[in-house]
Amino acid sequence: MSRISRLALLGLICSVAAWADDRVSGPDCSANVCVVNVLDNSLILGPCTGDAVLVAYSTTSGATLIQCSPSSGNEDNRTFVFDRLNGGAKSFEVQGGRFLRPTGWDQVEREGVRDVFGLVPLCPGTKRAAPGAGELILVEKHPSDSDEHPYCYSVDYVVAGSSSLTVQSDDGKELAPLSEQGSREWTPLRQKLAPYSVAAKASQPAKTGKAASVSSAKALLYLTPSKTDASKMYLIKGDQVEVIDDSKLSQGWCMIRYVTKTGKAIERWALAEDLEIQHK
Repeated sequence: MSRISRLALLGLICSVAAWADDRVSGPDCSANVCVVNVLDNSLILGPCTGDAVLVAYSTTSGATLIQCSPSSGNEDNRTFVFDRLNGGAKSFEVQGGRFLRPTGWDQVEREGVRDVFGLVPLCPGTKRAAPGAGELILVEKHPSDSDEHPYCYSVDYVVAGSSSLTVQSDDGKELAPLSEQGSREWTPLRQKLAPYSVAAKASQPAKTGKAASVSSAKALLYLTPSKTDASKMYLIKGDQVEVIDDSKLSQGWCMIRYVTKTGKAIERWALAEDLEIQHK
């Protein structure tokens, strides 16, 4: 059995017990996409202070979004899109628009997007397709030439690769990424909500994963592969983990999955020097 020090255990409890308290709802998962609504205002930091906030994340990739919705309406929504598993990937911000749950796609494609004015059709799109399992999508409002409907909605797809993240519209265009300064504006909120965007349940280790154990007396866990982005969690020597991403091994980093006694999965970056990896 794994041994975790008291301080490490406190950090892990903050993550794995997140759904057992009343700070957030959920996660509500379908089609490999999970949604968490933030209920505790103390979790909400700028640029979303005072807004209703939800977190949506893929369980098949690192694609994640934070949507902030002020009471003034969807036109003022701000949505931050990023890869929670790859700190080096580009991040994006979508002004206006809103996240669409996978279960709502069929109705949207058939009837349009429901808003305060009723059902509004989708804009013409040459690259439109049903979202795949684990794919995050948003809809954005655009002016229309139709006399019946002054505006329509386009569909944005969050596409996560092994080392990249893009947001592609159904008209074939790609959203420009945020600048480093723009991305840093979201960092405090992203870090605050990080414990609520991990896999809801641990699964069996992937066949492509590599077993590993912690070889250092204390191994810090990081939100991104950067020593400046350490979380409050750490593991100790002998703890068993799974390496789920070694694409940055040459840079000294591994993404690991640690499964707690309650069956929750913690996915964080760790320094390769802190691990003893069992190569197959």
